[in-house]
Amino acid sequence: MNVTLSELINESSQLVSPPDVWVKINELVQDENSSAADMADVIQHDPGLTANILKVVNSAYYNLARQVDTVSRAIAIIGTNDLYNLATALTAARVFSNIPCHLTSPDICWRHSIATGILARKLARHCSVIGSERLYVAGLLHDIGSLLIYSRMPELSSEVLMMANGDEEVLYQAENDIIGFNHAMVSAELLRLWNLPENLVTTVAYHHEPMRTESNIVDAAIVCIANHVVNRYSGSAFVEDAGEDLLALDPRVWEVTNLNEQIIDELMIDHEQDLAVALSVMLPSTSM
Repeated sequence: MNVTLSELINESSQLVSPPDVWVKINELVQDENSSAADMADVIQHDPGLTANILKVVNSAYYNLARQVDTVSRAIAIIGTNDLYNLATALTAARVFSNIPCHLTSPDICWRHSIATGILARKLARHCSVIGSERLYVAGLLHDIGSLLIYSRMPELSSEVLMMANGDEEVLYQAENDIIGFNHAMVSAELLRLWNLPENLVTTVAYHHEPMRTESNIVDAAIVCIANHVVNRYSGSAFVEDAGEDLLALDPRVWEVTNLNEQIIDELMIDHEQDLAVALSVMLPSTSM
């Protein structure tokens, strides 16, 4: 007998619940009376998170002229919102990597997720989206529901994966037909469990069907495009039918973002280099 979406989340809540330090960070962000110093103080109580934040801030991604050696200094340079998104990404990657999964390689899943996050952030910046760092978080976490489905429902998941044969759009529909819900819905509920902003939850929930949401259409469309492009990208080039495949996306996705294939090509030029940097600072955190 299939479990419902709410049953799956409830049964897994203890495994994927956010750690206390992140809960405190989240509370501070929502508290108008809190300060950057308060956030730095909380983060510094988690040596692992502190080390990884400093590693990212000192990486080629930020390309700072001087080494940053304190969380307070990091906040001063990148801002509270970006630091919050960074802490969210690092903490979530660590927690959700603990979901046991034997149907797929966790490294492959995280590589795809990180690549999607990187491209979503680039697309957001090109589209002049305010607070583009949240698109990195959305891209990073858009598929975490898959890991939970694979872990808790291995037999049905195997059936879905065989039917999809590597096509994520087919997989998405097969999940609905066979399981009764899909990985985007599970991902969104996991973010809701973490009490993440509803706009982020909505973006992840509709990353396969962005035009179905009544809010955050641009964000959802950006993650949709980023996910689609990364799925059609191999090494340093697109697979042979990538151009036609991109055009097969809902035309409204391109309209609401003002993006096109040429822009995608330009933004993907440094993709491998950017991904290598991100993998070097993100993947080690998943094994902490």
